[in-house]
Amino acid sequence: MLVLVAVLLALLPAIAIIYPFVRGLGHDELPEEEISSKVELGLRWDAALAGLKSAELDWSIGRLAEGDYRWLRQRYMTEASVVMKAMEIEEEQQRDLLASIERELEEARVRAPESEDAGPSTCPECSSAVQCPECGISLTAGETEDPDLPHGTSFE
Repeated sequence: MLVLVAVLLALLPAIAIIYPFVRGLGHDELPEEEISSKVELGLRWDAALAGLKSAELDWSIGRLAEGDYRWLRQRYMTEASVVMKAMEIEEEQQRDLLASIERELEEARVRAPESEDAGPSTCPECSSAVQCPECGISLTAGETEDPDLPHGTSFE
């Protein structure tokens, strides 16, 4: 009985130590390449601000020399400005992309009613107007020929 209690006492900490590693193997985290650029920029921004605040605090309580403080401040300010510029460029690219999509949609909207209203006005084979002289098929709206079928054969 004493041996059983000793084994259980030895296994409990071992299981507690091994469990996080075993549990972590089953969960797939996103690889670093798949982290979005906005999240990465946000993390860099937060790190730059945290570093700047830490340098300010250390300098204000006297734990940091003036030269070291200026060097750290310049470094974190530069990082923050690089991140801000990258965010602006990303937003500008996003605006440009949205604007180009809107232009393409507007062009498609303009083209769509023209093609719907027009209907077939000429024969695709002989370019005749209202009626094909070869086959006699009426080319009014609603009656169309299938271009894959022989001339004068409709798909109806």
